[in-house]
Amino acid sequence: MLYALAFSLLGLVLGLAVGLRLFPRVTASAYGTLYTLPPLETQLNLGCAALLTLAAVLSATLPAAFV
Repeated sequence: MLYALAFSLLGLVLGLAVGLRLFPRVTASAYGTLYTLPPLETQLNLGCAALLTLAAVLSATLPAAFV
């Protein structure tokens, strides 16, 4: 169960990092070759991150607890 909890949190951190940093920059760079775009600003929505954390932890840890 600790294994499921640890890796769900690790996946969440990595997913948020990639989703908030890498994907927007790649997309803006691709569109920037065709259009003039303003500087890119990404913000972390704490409410959404908390909901994602809860969903990730519960969906990985609860099934592990019943196996």
